[in-house]
Amino acid sequence: MHIHSCLSPCGDADMTPGNIVGMAKVKGLDVIAVTDHNSCKNCPAVMKFAEEYGILAISGMELTTMEEVHVLCLFPDVDAAMAFDEMVYKRLLPVPNQEDIFGRQEIYDATDSCVGTVPNLLINATDITFDDAYGVVAEYGGVMVPAHIDKKTNSLLSNLGGFEEPPRHSTGESIHQAMQNNYQFGRTLLGAHPRTPPLPPCEGAECAGGVARITGVSCEGATTPPYVGIYRLSWLVSWV
Repeated sequence: MHIHSCLSPCGDADMTPGNIVGMAKVKGLDVIAVTDHNSCKNCPAVMKFAEEYGILAISGMELTTMEEVHVLCLFPDVDAAMAFDEMVYKRLLPVPNQEDIFGRQEIYDATDSCVGTVPNLLINATDITFDDAYGVVAEYGGVMVPAHIDKKTNSLLSNLGGFEEPPRHSTGESIHQAMQNNYQFGRTLLGAHPRTPPLPPCEGAECAGGVARITGVSCEGATTPPYVGIYRLSWLVSWV
């Protein structure tokens, strides 16, 4: 549920949409989400390959807030994701990418061919605050989840020290409720997998920026506090 393609500076060059979906198929995954840094531009190609391979793909983004907190944004369809993408790019710090340092930030089409690059560096912060991110994402029909919440950098805990009680952003339970309440999102996920289990305490998983790191996550025997795994949505991978 947190995969980076070659569009992201942290993604390997072989993380093309076709390779991502192909490896997910090999690993036996039923659902994936590609969440590149501040961009959804490879989501259309991912969705096309996912349809061919019979995998449920979710269009997403790993947004960097003004406070440099990383949050996952998941959308009901690719059109909503691309509209969000256009808005975010306008609010991204306009610093040119240095390809020799950060890579080419490649955009791929449905034939898995590179058709362009993104000129501005995608790992910079946007001017969207963490407090505003939930509402902004919701305007596009999506849900927002803090990424790698216990990471030492670019996480909610490391950068902001925590969250209000109850948090405005989505926890696993509120995402579950949102999918049931939102017809389009619910039809995509719960419609495909109507028997939704109770949320288990899950061991969290880091993002996948390389083909070898695309894998499912088991919740059995986890010792990490429940909110860590819930924030990463690894519970979805474990039951579908």
